[in-house]
Amino acid sequence: GDWRDYAIDHGVGMAVFSVFRNAEDPPAITIAKCAGAPGASGGYVLFDGRRILKKARTLPGILASLEPALRVVVSNG
Repeated sequence: GDWRDYAIDHGVGMAVFSVFRNAEDPPAITIAKCAGAPGASGGYVLFDGRRILKKARTLPGILASLEPALRVVVSNG
């Protein structure tokens, strides 16, 4: 109910998913997938504005830190 809009963006070496309460507001949360060194996988970072809330090697590791009611179902298939 609190999340009403989202955006997907990319930058050099990263993909970003942001969730908004309203389209005019700054993101409520942002999840960034960062590229790793060649041959290595990157990691994920959860942001609240510019503040880093959590870093993890996997997306489920990031999503586990969100409230259970706000979790997204992730499929490996």
